[in-house]
Amino acid sequence: LVAGSFNFALVSSDRLKLAVDGDFEVPKVSELRAVLALPATQVTILARPDRNIRVADDLRRRPVRTAPVATLGPFLAWLEADGWGGEDLAGFGPMGFENSLNGVCSGAFDAFVFVDGHPGELTNLATKRCPLKLVPLADEAAAKLPSEYPEIVATTIAAGLYPGEDRPIASIGGYIVLLTLASTPDALVERWLAAAAPN
Repeated sequence: LVAGSFNFALVSSDRLKLAVDGDFEVPKVSELRAVLALPATQVTILARPDRNIRVADDLRRRPVRTAPVATLGPFLAWLEADGWGGEDLAGFGPMGFENSLNGVCSGAFDAFVFVDGHPGELTNLATKRCPLKLVPLADEAAAKLPSEYPEIVATTIAAGLYPGEDRPIASIGGYIVLLTLASTPDALVERWLAAAAPN
C-alpha cells in the first residue's frame, strides 16, 4: 500500500496501532488513512471439558498452547490488566494450530488460545475433531479494555455455532481496518465502500 502497488489494504487494529506507535517501521505511515473498521476477530479459548476450565482466569498455571504472540494483542492486554505474572504463564507456550489442537485432543494440554472470526473455520475444525468447549473471557479486566484501548472491542460468539454451545460466549477482539492513502480520491473510496457494503 505505502509503495503504491495497490489502493487498499486490510489490517488488524492491533497491528495498525503498533505501526502508528512506531513499534515496527512502516514507511510513510503518516500518509495512511482508515476508511472502514469492522469487528472481525475474537480471542477464542477452547478447553477440554474434563479440565474444569469455566472462565479464562482458570487457565493460570495450566498447560496451555497459544497462537503466535503477535496475533494475540487483545489477549495480551487482558493478561496484563488481570495481573498475570510469570508463574501464572509458566505452562503457556506458542505453537501452531494443528499441533495445539492435537495436543489438546490427546490430553497433553488443557486448552489453547487463538484468534478467529465467528463462525470460524478454525473453531469449527477443532470442535469437530474432539470434544471441546468455548471459554468466556468476560471478567472485570476484560470489560475495561475497550475503554482503555480503542483497538479492542467487546464481542460475543453467538450460541449454536459449534457442537454443545447453546449459550453466547463473551470475549474480546479486534477490528479489521480498511486502509488507503491520504491521497486516494474520496470518490474512489466511496465507490469501493458502496461496492463492498451495498446495503
